Amino acid sequence: MRLSAGGPVLGLLAGAEFQQGSVRLDAGDCLVLYSDGIVEATNDADEEFGEDRLGAVVRAHSDETAEAIRDHVLAAVKAFTRSSAPQDDRTLVIVVYRGTAQRRNGHEINVTPAIVACAA
Repeated sequence: MRLSAGGPVLGLLAGAEFQQGSVRLDAGDCLVLYSDGIVEATNDADEEFGEDRLGAVVRAHSDETAEAIRDHVLAAVKAFTRSSAPQDDRTLVIVVYRGTAQRRNGHEINVTPAIVACAA
């Protein structure tokens, strides 16, 4: 699922307004946050890595740890670009929710934390 709420790129426009949204994560769900340096990484034919390739890599390894998914994504980007030097920063955050939630005082709380892997 692609999250649709939001606004312009963070830090691009002073005074920009953003929309807030939420989505429920169930055990086993994976949240992927990335900068344009990941999806706009180009190969020798000037093709972009793109969201479709990113999603395919994540789906192919969705049963693995956040760290492993991160490593697979970065390796796929590197292979796609043939190791050329990045033209932009590449920021990637992978969150794999493995926990369960409980209710306390009418609020849902996370009992087991999510597993997070970051790269920049």
